[in-house]
Amino acid sequence: MADMGPTPALSQPPALELSNIHLHRDGTDVIGNITSRVEQDQRWVILGANGSGKTSLMRTTAVSRSNLERRASGRFSAWARH
Repeated sequence: MADMGPTPALSQPPALELSNIHLHRDGTDVIGNITSRVEQDQRWVILGANGSGKTSLMRTTAVSRSNLERRASGRFSAWARH
């Protein structure tokens, strides 16, 4: 049998994926259409001024998918490494 070289690593899903996350509260766009992807083994930091929506983003995405804030729209996916 011919040597086919090293076996390619299986592609892992991203650790976190946000797609068009939007949060509207009290007549204000708190979060406006955030789309991003964090790969396994990446580290991200969320920086911003007071009142810029950092905690709202975490509340919208860090809770279980079934408990997303009712005023939020978009898609959020998270995968744990096994």
